[in-house]
Amino acid sequence: MGIQGFYAWLCQRYPLIIKNLRDISRPIIDNLYLDLNQIITSAFPKNMYPRPTNQVIGTLRYIDTIVQLISPTTIIFIAIDGTPPFNKIYKQMKNISRNFITHPPELHEEGRELDNSVITPGSLSYQKFQTQLLKLIGEKTEKDPAWMTPQVIYSSSYMPGEAEHKIFEFIQERTKLSPNQTNEVHCAFSNDADLIPLIMLTSINNFIVIRTPPSQSPEFNISAADFDLAYINILREYLVKDFANI
Repeated sequence: MGIQGFYAWLCQRYPLIIKNLRDISRPIIDNLYLDLNQIITSAFPKNMYPRPTNQVIGTLRYIDTIVQLISPTTIIFIAIDGTPPFNKIYKQMKNISRNFITHPPELHEEGRELDNSVITPGSLSYQKFQTQLLKLIGEKTEKDPAWMTPQVIYSSSYMPGEAEHKIFEFIQERTKLSPNQTNEVHCAFSNDADLIPLIMLTSINNFIVIRTPPSQSPEFNISAADFDLAYINILREYLVKDFANI
C-alpha cells in the first residue's frame, strides 16, 4: 500500500543514506530481491493504448537490467503479489466500477483502452505476464552468466501475500535456517516504502534498497545513473542517535 511521503522524508532528513548506483564504494551484492509489482504498475499506466505488448517487453528488459547492474552472487528472489483476500478484491472492483462510470474509456478500432486494473493478481493479463516472465527466467538461467551463478527463486501470484511481505518472510526464514551468514550483503528493489520498515525488523545490517524515480517509466531506466541506493545500516545509526533517548 505504501507510506505516503516516507521515503522523501528520509532523503530530506538523512541525505547521507542515499548514494547513486554508480558509486564506486558500492559493495558486492550477495542476494537480490525484486518487488515486481512496482515495475508492473509503472509499466502499465491507466488508459494505455494500444495493447501492452511493448510494455511487457520493456518490463522484462527492465528486470534483466536490474540483475545485470547488481550482479548478485548467491540469490535472486523475485516476488509478485498473490491474489488478495475477498474483501480487498471487492473494494478494488467497486473502485474500478466507479471509475468506469465517471470516466468511461474511449473506444478504438482494436477495442477498449487498457488500464492498470487488468494487471492485477488473478487476471488473465497477469497470468500471461507470468508466462513471459517464466520464459525469460528459463532462458537467462541457461545462457546468461548474471543469472546462472545465483540461485533464482520465483514467488508467483499463486502464493498469497504482497510482494514486499513475501520478501520479508523469505529473509526471515532463511536467516533462521542459516544464522551464520551474517556477512552477506542484501539488496532489494522496490519503490514501495513499506519495505524499509520491514527490513529494519530483521536482524540483517548489511541491507541496501535500490530505487528509481517513480515518475519515470521502466522502459527508460536502462543505466546505473537512473538508480539510487538507500543504505539501511546508515539509516539505523541515524535513527538511534535521533530517537533512542526520547
